[in-house]
Parts: sequence; C-alpha cells; structure tokens
Amino acid sequence: TLDIHPATAGHTLVVPREAVDHWTDLPDARILQATLLGTFVSRYLQNTLRPLRVTKHTIGFGVPHTHDQYVPSYVRGDTAWLYDPERMIGDIDHSALAVMRKQLAFPGSLTRYVDAKLDDLTRRLG
Repeated sequence: TLDIHPATAGHTLVVPREAVDHWTDLPDARILQATLLGTFVSRYLQNTLRPLRVTKHTIGFGVPHTHDQYVPSYVRGDTAWLYDPERMIGDIDHSALAVMRKQLAFPGSLTRYVDAKLDDLTRRLG
C-alpha cells in the first residue's frame, strides 16, 4: 500500500498482519514472505518510476505491527525525510496518491505471479 505521507513519490509499505512489538517477533515464514513480496514491490517501483534506487526500511514505532517501507530515491539523501516527524503532520494529498496508485497498479499477471510465489514459499515452510 502507498504511504499516506510519502517521503518520496512511490513510497510503498508492506505490512504483515500480525500484531508484534518488534519485527523479529514475526514468525520466520512471515518474515520471508514479507521480504519476498518486498523484493517484487521494489523491482516494480524501480522499473515503473526509474529512481536511482529503492531503499528498504523496517519501521514500527508507535503501532503494534511492523512496516517494511520501500522508498524510491531520486536524489541521494532524499529518503532522509522518512525519519523526520514533520512528515507525518501535513495534510494528506489524496489526489496525488490517487495518481500514484493508478501509475503503480500491478498488472493482473504480475499479481498472480507474486501470489503463486508466496503460496509456494508458504507451502515449503509448512
């Protein structure tokens, strides 16, 4: 899902459903699933938005779950805004989020491919 207060354009979250205090409290299978999904998200952001790179940050302060945040970096240092508390105070730009959501819509074939990979991983881990 897109971050409602993005640090940069395309800032995307992968949020496991389990309520945990620390990301290391997640079951191993869920950590692997989230990482695999994040790899696909990161590649998709890279191919669609063409940033210099996509950075990954695992954060979970103030909420009872972890967030893997994938932040496209267009200029060295622009992802530092991720850690500035002021980022969370501003108004939500719903129209900009709608445009980005449309631009980043996963094609159905990619969604099915990722789902199949995640299902396979889940089966293997038992």
